[in-house]
Amino acid sequence: MFFYFRYTEKICSINEARKQWVKVRNIIVISFSLFVVCYLIWLYVVLELIGLVLGIW
Repeated sequence: MFFYFRYTEKICSINEARKQWVKVRNIIVISFSLFVVCYLIWLYVVLELIGLVLGIW
């Protein structure tokens, strides 16, 4: 996240981050939510199907 904000969004200082706090917060929340959804899909769908195919459970 640090590199994304620094190089893509050109937010290099704490003052710039404070000025654009809503944008920074929204990107962090969206990224975290997307990570949680992808993790749950991987854990409860993909690994479950792999386990069924391999006969583990």
